[in-house]
Amino acid sequence: MFLLLTRLLLWLLVGYLIYFVLIAWLTDRWRAIIGTILIWFTLTVGFYDPSFVGMSYLWEILAFFLKPLGLAIILVYVGLQKLLDDKAKALGRKLIISGLLVLLVTSNPFLSYKAAQRTEYEWTRLNDIRREIAPTVRKNASAIVLIGHGTTDSAVLTGNPRYNPSELNNFSNGSRIELGESGDRILYTAALYRQQRRNAFAPLVIVAAAPRENLTSKEIPVEAEKIASLLERLGVSSSDIILETEGKNLHEIALNVKEILSDLNIPNRPIMVVNSAMHMRRTATAFMAVKLNVISRPTDFHTAQPPQSPDRRIGVTDFIPTADALALMSKVVEEYLGLIYYFLRGWGEPIVI
Repeated sequence: MFLLLTRLLLWLLVGYLIYFVLIAWLTDRWRAIIGTILIWFTLTVGFYDPSFVGMSYLWEILAFFLKPLGLAIILVYVGLQKLLDDKAKALGRKLIISGLLVLLVTSNPFLSYKAAQRTEYEWTRLNDIRREIAPTVRKNASAIVLIGHGTTDSAVLTGNPRYNPSELNNFSNGSRIELGESGDRILYTAALYRQQRRNAFAPLVIVAAAPRENLTSKEIPVEAEKIASLLERLGVSSSDIILETEGKNLHEIALNVKEILSDLNIPNRPIMVVNSAMHMRRTATAFMAVKLNVISRPTDFHTAQPPQSPDRRIGVTDFIPTADALALMSKVVEEYLGLIYYFLRGWGEPIVI
């Protein structure tokens, strides 16, 4: 009951934020109220029907205005409008200053690094809790699930005139697969597989990667196929690779993985899940929500790993705003928004910051 009440209160907060954005742009109270009701109704439908696809796209649009850049744009825009009103000039100046302060704070390298470090190591807290509940969790697993979306670079597939998509899997002629920003997941998965084999285990490798929605060419193979080809080159047996190409989010992937494991009669055995450290907490809770025994295996860290790594030396440049720091802080905020989104839909645990 408490969790349900918390979700309802969060939905009311979301409705208020929608109204604030609409009233700022439409400047008409009744239009803003009608727009808020329509958007909030769509979100509510998604709350009761987790398969409702339109909600995820709407949430992404709304989330933009809660990220540092979007929030700064809204504050400055509303502030500029208030400057045109003689009675609200003081408020307008405060809003503009607030927008600039948002950018100044969130683009600070020191603050963004600390925020990212805390986010990336939230999975350790979750693992400690799980060890207290189930101290017999094993290090060996029956399957390794690779969250593969975005691990390869599609720009090479579409932007290189010398590239022939039909020759993707024929590596003898020089065709190549380029790794994306989170390509470490593929390398780490292969390393985990080889480690398990050395320990006399033969785990399956489930590659979860749906087709890219932003690509129109039908000749380009599904990303999961490219990842599987690369894993084979890295020593993973093709007979141990299973492709999961239907899940469009972590919740759907978890459900599909559970179905795959049930078909193989190994639904309750531990599985390793590989994802970027920034998303590991949400990943683990999404899999735990469908009653899967998860062993977190994060990679693709943006920050040092305490306490093993030495403390990061702080310099003057750590307090000079940069675009990279803003991008990193935006990822942190986006991940917490993702946690809120999953909690609202009943796909994960409550959010503790």
